[in-house]
Formats: sequence, C-alpha cells, structure tokens
Amino acid sequence: MEGLRNLSRHFGWLALLCVVAAAFCYRLLLDSHPWSVTAALSAALLLFVLYAVFQRERIVKALTRGRTQSAVNTLVVVAASLAILGVLNYLAAQHNKRFDLTSSGLFTLAEQSRNVARSLEAPVDVYAFLRTADTDSRQEFDDLMDAYRLETPHLRPRVVDPIERRDLAELHNITEFGTVVFDKAGDTKRTTEISEESFTETLIELTTGETRAVYFLAGHEELSFEDSDEMTGFSLAAERLGNMNCEVKEFSLIPDLAVPGDAAAVVIAAPRKPLLDKERDILTEYAERRGGRLLVLLERYSPAEWREWLLGWGLRVLDATVLDPVGASLFGNYLLAAASGYSTTHPATEAFSAAAFLPIAVPVEADLQAMKDEVSGHAEAIVFTSEAAWGDTDKAVFQFDEGVDLEGPLPIAAYARVDPPASEAEETEERPEGRVIVVGDADFASNGYQHLSGNADLFANFVNWLAEQESLLGIAPNKAKASMIEMSRSEVLLLLCVVVLGLPGASLLAGGVVWWRRRNL
Repeated sequence: MEGLRNLSRHFGWLALLCVVAAAFCYRLLLDSHPWSVTAALSAALLLFVLYAVFQRERIVKALTRGRTQSAVNTLVVVAASLAILGVLNYLAAQHNKRFDLTSSGLFTLAEQSRNVARSLEAPVDVYAFLRTADTDSRQEFDDLMDAYRLETPHLRPRVVDPIERRDLAELHNITEFGTVVFDKAGDTKRTTEISEESFTETLIELTTGETRAVYFLAGHEELSFEDSDEMTGFSLAAERLGNMNCEVKEFSLIPDLAVPGDAAAVVIAAPRKPLLDKERDILTEYAERRGGRLLVLLERYSPAEWREWLLGWGLRVLDATVLDPVGASLFGNYLLAAASGYSTTHPATEAFSAAAFLPIAVPVEADLQAMKDEVSGHAEAIVFTSEAAWGDTDKAVFQFDEGVDLEGPLPIAAYARVDPPASEAEETEERPEGRVIVVGDADFASNGYQHLSGNADLFANFVNWLAEQESLLGIAPNKAKASMIEMSRSEVLLLLCVVVLGLPGASLLAGGVVWWRRRNL
C-alpha cells in the first residue's frame, strides 16, 4: 500500500497524458479503433481518482494557501468548464441525433438505404467530381453523405474539382461534371446523379458482389417480365430487380426438365395452365432437396393443380375473393384489397409499414395439418387485410353473407420453410432450407399497380428475402418531389400589396411618426 501511495504522486501527470492520448485517438483512430478513446478516458479517470485518494492531504494543503487558493480556484473553474464542454462534445459526436422537420423527410434516408449503409464492412471512398462554383450540387452531396454517415463510419466522402485535380479526374476517367465514384479497395462504381436513390443503387451494385439470377417460369401463360404492357406487364418489376443486382431470366420446365442451377429464386406469376405431374416433381425436388426459393403469385383463375401442389407445404389458397371497404373508400373499388397488417417476426415484413393494394386477391392461409408427413418445416401467414375486409365465396353477388363468407382480417400471403430431409442434412450440413412464399394475387406487382404505395417494395422484399439479400430489405428511397404553391390571382395581388407596398409603407410611417415626435420635443 505504501508503495502505491508513493507511486500515486505521479498519477496526476499520467492522467493528463491519458487525456492528451484520448484527444489523439479521437482525432486519428476513432474510425479504426473506436474503443481507444473510451479506454484512454477511462484510464485518465482512474488515475485522477487514485491521485485524489492517496494524495488528498497534499491537495488540501495546496488549495488552502492564499494566492494559491485563488489561482487554483480560477484554474479549477476554467478546467471544469473545458472538461464539461469536451465531454458534451464527445457525447454529441458519439450519439448523434438529427431531426428532419421537412414534410417529405428530405434529410431522412429510406429504410433500404439505411440497411445498405449499415451492411458496409469495409471503407468506401466516395469522390464527387463537381466544379467549385457548383455550390448547390456540393451542398446536396454533403447533405446526403451526412445522412449516410449517420448509419455507417465506412463512407469517406470527398468533393473534388476535376479542373484543379486533373490527376484524380484522369485516374477515374472522368468525362462529365457531376460524376460520383464509389471506390471500394479499387473496385469502382459510378453514377452521374446526386440522389439517395442513385447512391443506394450504386452501393448495392458495389457491395452485394455476385449478381443473383432470378428466373421467371414460363410455359403456363404466366405474366412475363419482358412484357411492357402498362397494365399486365412485369417489366417494371424486372427493372426494379435489376437495380438490386439481380439478373432476370426466363426458363421453362419443358423441355429443360430442371430448374437452372444458378437460380437464386424462381417467380411463378399467375399461371393459367395446369401444372403437369412431371413439372410438379421438378419444382418439389428443387424446394425440398436443393433448398430452392419460390415466389408463387396465384390468381383466382389459376388452375387447381397449383393450389394442390402448395398444400403439401402447409400453404392453402382459399376459394374466395377478398372484398375490402378500405379499397372502396380510397379508390372506389371493393376488389382492391388493402394489405395493412404484416408479420412482425418474418424478416421480409417485420419492418414493413407501407400499405400495399392487391386487386382481386384470394386468401392464402397457413395450414400445418395439411403439410406432407415426409416434410418438416414451418408455415405462417405474413400479410393481412384489415378487419373490414371479407372473403366472398359467392362469385355472382359481392356482399357479405354471415356464416358463409370469410370474416376479416384475411391472410393474403403466407410462407413456408422446408427443411432438408434429416438423413441428407446430416451428410450435407450446409444445405440451405427451402423457402416458399405464396401471394393471393399477381397483379399487385404488375406495371399497372407497381406505383401504388408499397406494392413495388413488398414484391422486392419477397424476392430479396428468398435470394438471401437481407441487407436490401425495406422500403426503397423515392426521388424528391418538387413542391409547388398554387395561388389565385387575388392571392398573388394580396401578396404583392403586403410585400411591395405594405412592409415598406409601414417602415416609412413609423419613421415619420418618430420624426414628428422629436420635432415637437
């Protein structure tokens, strides 16, 4: 103990050195070693406490001297003020909070952008090649980067004038002002648009690595991703998948008799022709033996063979049409079912909050009792309508018949997890589970309905979860919309009178009153 007491005479200086070391770490090592600042400050605090405990008599004696007491008091007040400011600054930097008061959330990243930023595991240099005089674009870039850097410390933005830094411009082969280059250890992607949507898509392209192949099944008169029809085509859905590092392809089970080996997911969109026995065996083997991923979008007219096939995995498509007063109140159409409830435990929907609208949907429920004996796994409904909706089983008259029709809320999408057979799982432990999502509608993802609220995001979430791109789940960013003020002629005239005549006139009147009163003093 006596040795520690003697040694404690030096703890005061050592504590000050630790504070200096903390400042050094904060400045240079915060990104790579975030624990270093906390460790240095903790050491400083511990040394200060030990010094105060073992050298308290010395401290009291020094503080009780006349001049010394006055000087020390001043120093203590200054030091305490600096310490409080330093601690507040450090805490503010470590727990940064922003409040976006704009009506459209202009300075708030979309959920998908936040997920992509948080998934970064290595530094990414971001070079914005902008002219010095282009202050608006520079400010826009800085605002966006500030928002991204709240989610990740791995983005390192830098604004470069390509005229002043021709070396960097030539290194990145810049031929156009406004080009933004994302550089991850030499692997670069670029965009010429400064927007959240563009930056997120570029980060996805840069960080998700190998392109995922998403196949659309053909051969049963399904909806096609190559069809650009403004209502029934799936070209916009394919475009959205393409922006998420997916390559969209088409395949047919006949004559191929197999699901392509590189398929990250298979989409079956509103088949009109029956499923043949051989085709069913191939798709079943794909899901159960190969850990395949299926997104099945069925319509009411889809043949019964498809429903019977899905029932083996505990997914039951009911023979009813969803009618929804919510859709009627918003769009004047009872056949437009509003998806307003989502599973809070499934990764594809747990954080999803936007409403989706499914035209002429059919209910899909999970029925574990119907799952085949040789299959192990789980089934669960994940998307629901509101309580106001009902499932009409009478195809002729759309009205609720108590005891006959299905009461809401109704499940309109469900998923099944298909575990690999036990014996084979022991042999191949890394074999992934099979995943199947069934939605009681296909049109919600078509060109005619993609723009409705969360339709496009819900479809993308399903595909991303099936393809194991969890970092891309969420609601995608939207382009900022220009705000316009519409004013009538009388309102414009009133504004002109107030601004051009009223305010200057009030100033002149006030000045005249003051001059008149002073003149009469």
